[in-house]
Amino acid sequence: MELKIGTRGSRLALIQTQQVVDAILQIAPNTNIETVIITTKGDRILNKSLDKIGDKGLFVAEIEEKLHTGEIDIAIHSMKDLPSIMDEGLDVLPILKREDPRDVLVTRHPIQEITDLANSPIIGTGSQRRQQQLLSMNPNIEIVPIRGNVETRIQKMLDQAMDGTVLAYAGINRLGLISNTKYRIIPFHVHQMIPAPAQGIIGCQLRKNDQNIRQLIERLVDPITKRQCDVERLFLKEVQGSCHLPMGAYLEILNEEEGRIYGLYGDQVGQKVARKEQNCRLDEAEAMMKTLAYNLVRKVKG
Repeated sequence: MELKIGTRGSRLALIQTQQVVDAILQIAPNTNIETVIITTKGDRILNKSLDKIGDKGLFVAEIEEKLHTGEIDIAIHSMKDLPSIMDEGLDVLPILKREDPRDVLVTRHPIQEITDLANSPIIGTGSQRRQQQLLSMNPNIEIVPIRGNVETRIQKMLDQAMDGTVLAYAGINRLGLISNTKYRIIPFHVHQMIPAPAQGIIGCQLRKNDQNIRQLIERLVDPITKRQCDVERLFLKEVQGSCHLPMGAYLEILNEEEGRIYGLYGDQVGQKVARKEQNCRLDEAEAMMKTLAYNLVRKVKG
């Protein structure tokens, strides 16, 4: 089989794509795979925060266009970058085992917890979700907008003498940046910082009518990862989430039958932010997440 895989060109995107290539070759060793690097609008515009230049689709539109035209056969994304509603004719499958979904504080200070920072620390983030949750921990935090790939944001934090920046554990780990003498990595518990829906999950986007390719990619789906992805992206769909809003969701797997759902939703100006978590049976997780999403939106919008 010949397979052209589309991806963004960052080092993280290429590492994730290589993970998928390796997994495909494990189950279909005779596949001839070509990687096609595609630059998106979100990659080109780095001097503005996401909520100022568009929506999450700005990381995928150019890639989806090449799927529609047949220039690529599949596309690899971080699932958290994908809008809740897929382009007509396209589908996405969450593949491989989920990486750690938590956010982390990256700081130049030798501390153990975010509460160990000075009373009014400067923290860089371009995420409304992270910003509002940081301020709920400490309303004296000064938020500085920061964009760019993982390495760029860490370097900006160091160069500009910020006290820290908040990133996804998954990206840092995949890039091999966990251990470094210049900074310290402090994971947040999901109680403190609810992740973005499907954070840490790799998604494979494909055309709905390509059944042969779908049958191949379905063999890479991890059932637990898929359950979490479906429940969390249902929350995204129910609240009509975007990068303009503080919004997060997570399904924690407690055992074979039980889980815990987390939800965060706020308005565009950050004046009203609501969050909730509750235990659930896994077979009822989607229904309960839908109800949780409805109640959070109702609480914020009145």
